[in-house]
Amino acid sequence: MNINEYEQYAGEEEEFSIKDILFHILYRWRSCIVVALAGAILLGGYQYWKIWSVHKEGELTEEEQSYIYELENYRNSLKNAQANIQNYTELLNERNEYLEKSIYLNLDYGHEWIGSRTYYVRLSDMETSQQNTSLDPTDALLNAYVNGMGGHLSDEVVTSVLGTDDITLIKEVIQTNADYSANIFKVSVISNGKETVELILQHLDDVVQQTLFPMVSELEPHLVSISFDSISQQKDKEVLNARDKVTASITDYEKKIADNQKIVDKLIRDEEPKAPGKHIVRYAAIGFVLFGCIMAGFYLVMYILQGYIHNSDEVKSVIPLPVYAQKTIVRAKRDRNWIDRLLIQLEFGKKKQSDQAFIERIAALICENYTDKNVVFTGDCSEDELKQLQGAVADAIGKTVTISTCKNLLDYPEGLSTCTEADVVLLVGKRYVSKMQTLIEEYSMLQIGKAPISGIILI
Repeated sequence: MNINEYEQYAGEEEEFSIKDILFHILYRWRSCIVVALAGAILLGGYQYWKIWSVHKEGELTEEEQSYIYELENYRNSLKNAQANIQNYTELLNERNEYLEKSIYLNLDYGHEWIGSRTYYVRLSDMETSQQNTSLDPTDALLNAYVNGMGGHLSDEVVTSVLGTDDITLIKEVIQTNADYSANIFKVSVISNGKETVELILQHLDDVVQQTLFPMVSELEPHLVSISFDSISQQKDKEVLNARDKVTASITDYEKKIADNQKIVDKLIRDEEPKAPGKHIVRYAAIGFVLFGCIMAGFYLVMYILQGYIHNSDEVKSVIPLPVYAQKTIVRAKRDRNWIDRLLIQLEFGKKKQSDQAFIERIAALICENYTDKNVVFTGDCSEDELKQLQGAVADAIGKTVTISTCKNLLDYPEGLSTCTEADVVLLVGKRYVSKMQTLIEEYSMLQIGKAPISGIILI
């Protein structure tokens, strides 16, 4: 394997990606969790203090005030809807009962018989008594007949004929009124049968002649005579109109009951507003996530700004030297727990190479290209790390090869003479530890000292 093949192999081992940044952050999960917990305590404690300070003054928080307002609205809405249902139900029952019992509404349209009897009232020729009233004497007589007839509309005869003693229902089919301009008193009856109309008119005529006339005569001497009498079959459209109005009101009440029932069902389904909690846990969770993200963002910025060496592509983009080998490293510095081991497995499980394979590749490079030459390792690593690399490579070669080390030239510039006298210098950088700027400065020193620098190894 020649030098170009080593460079190609090292460059294809790993590429910079978002995954690399992700694991750079995940390996620092301990500090992220510590900061996230601090955020949870901070925001949770702030929320507790804010509620406590309001209660201390004997007041309610805005959420508690809003809850009381919403609860009152909810209960009032439910109460009003239920009251409306009760009221409309009573009205509906009343309308249904009226529709069922009403004599007038249950008339057979087109077969109604309408009868009327008109009485003419006039003062007698004898001298009238002086009454202390502001009404015209004839008008007073007409009023007396109308009012007196009202007390006889529900007597035994009328009740037996019409089948009800409800004066309200009776007055729908028997009407009495007065025409004060014509001095007449009129009785009207409407029914499905002619015989019924005749019977009621005759009975009421008896009431007028035998009961009302003697009683009213005490008010004013007068004469009463029948001036008009008629019975005929007619189509009374007012019956249809009245029936339609009642039916429409029933339909309207049913709709209002259904609408209010929907409101009640919705309110019950939505349930009463819940009393507001202190939300300390919620704020703690927000603080945990927020501060954890802030810490992760901090590590991301540090990853970008600090300029650590991550892989061979980054090095080759700024230093015109081949990278012969780079080691797939594990970045957890402490004793690894199961989380670290899981992260390592996720990141490196499919491509992790053994340390021995890495050393053997460097040894093969030296044996094949730098036999019988003095090789020096130097770079941004500790002296112990360089010596460990030197010893491992020497053991892997298995024969006498001159391999030496030189400490970091930035800390030990005297070592530049050692590098200048060597046949081959390999610059060593430590991934995720060495900074790119440090490696560039060492490379510049080697160039100034005209050291025979051949390539770079990333451990």
